[in-house]
Amino acid sequence: MPSTARFTLLLLLLFLLPSSSSSFDVPAPATSLLELDDASLQAQVRSKQVLMVAFYAPWCGHCTRLMPQLELVAEVLAAEGQQGVVARVDGTAERAAAGRHGVRGYPTLVLFKRGGEVEHYAGQRTSEALVTYLSAHIAGAGAGAGAGAEPEPEPEPEPEPEPEPEPEPEPDPEPEPEPEPESDPDPDPEAASPSPPAVAEEGEVLVLTEVTFDQALSDNALLLVEFYAPWCGHCQELAPEYAAAATQLHERGSKALLAKLDATVERGPAQRHAIRGFPTLKLFEKGSATEDFAGERTAKAITDYMVEHEVR
Repeated sequence: MPSTARFTLLLLLLFLLPSSSSSFDVPAPATSLLELDDASLQAQVRSKQVLMVAFYAPWCGHCTRLMPQLELVAEVLAAEGQQGVVARVDGTAERAAAGRHGVRGYPTLVLFKRGGEVEHYAGQRTSEALVTYLSAHIAGAGAGAGAGAEPEPEPEPEPEPEPEPEPEPEPDPEPEPEPEPESDPDPDPEAASPSPPAVAEEGEVLVLTEVTFDQALSDNALLLVEFYAPWCGHCQELAPEYAAAATQLHERGSKALLAKLDATVERGPAQRHAIRGFPTLKLFEKGSATEDFAGERTAKAITDYMVEHEVR
């Protein structure tokens, strides 16, 4: 929808919506604005390509002022064929959901894409800004006619015609048999086994896959693994700091290593370790996950954290 037409629709909906009261009661949501609890939130996150969730508190004045804007956003996107893209959750009633998604104040707007948390929205809380923000993410997710629609399967390629058989050549005269090489009376069983696949590297950061993940844990006593998504803004901001921390550890002669894994492609390790948001930095000691890194995402903080665990 062109921006001019979208702006006109916003003004019309704003005129039709009832004015918010002066009290701190959060008004009931419009039809297109979903009201979720913890269970329905998880179901909606799994089923939607893109979903923005506002965690609010009934006593919060900022939340009261935000709700009419969210209703406008939901109605505008619904008019463009994007149903159920905006939702809200009472964080004071659904504390487990709020805690799981790092809600520390109200309102907090959290963006989910393809079943995972992407980021906390930090832009302007106006209907126009929110519509622009969500429309960009919907287009990027390839949501098609609906944010929850499954992508259409690609058509199967048509089978190639079988080539016509070539005429068989006349047989060559049989060569004289060559003598068989002498067999090794005591073969080395380790020499016959295939070597494990090599772990890729970007600078001093190991790049893991489902195939190399367990081997990397086995080979390194102290390993910090970043589970990331290529489209995640926080992951993109972390990348240079993470690479710098890996370089600093290498220059110190530390045996502690940093690694990363694209959780949108290598889903097995991410599912085994219950990764629910990006980026998640998980510490592995002697092959076992011990804790998630929760410090500042800077090269110095990450380096100090790994050195501290190395000297324990």
